Amino acid sequence: MNETELHNVFVTLTRNPAPSRYGVGSVRAASTRRKRQKWSALGAAVVIGSLIAGTTWLFNPGDSPNPAPNILVPFNEPIDLEGDWVLTTLTDATGDKSLMDAKKQAPSLRFDGGVLTGNSGCFKIAGTYEPPTGDRLDLSNVRRVPSDASIGEDACAGPPFDKRLKDVRHISEADGKLQLHAENWMIIAVLERADAPFTAPAFPCSESDRQPTDLDVPGPGQPTPEKAVGPYADGRQLVLDPSNPNVVYAVNADGSAYRTFRVSRQTDGWWPDGYTQCREGAARPSGDPDPAIWELAPGQNLTADSTEFDVLVTRSGCNSGVTGDVSEPVIDFGTGGKISVSFTVPHSDGGSCPGNDAVRVTVRLGEPIGYRALVDGQCSNTNLATTAFCTPSRGVRWAAQ
Repeated sequence: MNETELHNVFVTLTRNPAPSRYGVGSVRAASTRRKRQKWSALGAAVVIGSLIAGTTWLFNPGDSPNPAPNILVPFNEPIDLEGDWVLTTLTDATGDKSLMDAKKQAPSLRFDGGVLTGNSGCFKIAGTYEPPTGDRLDLSNVRRVPSDASIGEDACAGPPFDKRLKDVRHISEADGKLQLHAENWMIIAVLERADAPFTAPAFPCSESDRQPTDLDVPGPGQPTPEKAVGPYADGRQLVLDPSNPNVVYAVNADGSAYRTFRVSRQTDGWWPDGYTQCREGAARPSGDPDPAIWELAPGQNLTADSTEFDVLVTRSGCNSGVTGDVSEPVIDFGTGGKISVSFTVPHSDGGSCPGNDAVRVTVRLGEPIGYRALVDGQCSNTNLATTAFCTPSRGVRWAAQ
């Protein structure tokens, strides 16, 4: 909000107090107006001060499907949409009637790097979205996927949440739940996160080629498990097991496990007890190729009618700058509004890491892309999902607008 808009808000609030029920010439009316103007000015100052401080104000919906219009709460932190969500509340167009049926499977949604997919248990939806700007989120282009578009609402076991989601224009968060609002801040849906299982990074060697090492280090203990093992991770990225605080993974650039640390908590903090890693020179299990990641080659104008496209494929692991021979793409049309494309390259025992060269490959789908997103299938590989190759887009390389 610029200075002119702030000034207009202030003038509107201070010059238009609530009308008095007393006569214009009454001394009591004049006193009342002065008091109301005083409080109006104070209220305007509070609102404007909050705006200047960078606070966004949202209606507090409380426990009702509709927000209470006279209660405001500050919202300062960005909301992390990414991931899987389950609907707990879905209202009708008035905001008063719930469309959820406790006896049926709850609809689900996934926000994935600009691509929205969902499933009602009867039909699927897909669409794209721009990352939220403050409290703003526009889901107006949500649609049923073509194979489910003919299913009627009366014949469907799930609520028509594809139509309701089209009206979403704002978001808020309360008690860990995501709230989707219409333009007038009426609550359309309330969602809670679905539990995502943790998959440990895998070693690039067989179990017989792994070597345990005990650590006997001087104190004191450290405030976190990451700080305890940091000096022994050789600069690798650290990943915590959310279900086991006594295990920390150090991962390679390709997402595979470099070392698995055992830690314990003592009275003065966290201590590293030891780690396991592949023996020096250990071979990767035979027949296991290395993953390769891809991006769209520049200079292309893809549309929903496109049936082929060019990509630049790069080996994800260190190999002295050489990607090598690229496999034929593995294409999975799957469900949920995505087309997954994956590449691999022959296994290498490693090398220096100056960055590998990019190999241009043409991908031929054999059918139009439609309104599906193009996704690097290797980003569903746990070893790569948390690396810079796949974040922050989560492997989405193209999405229909």
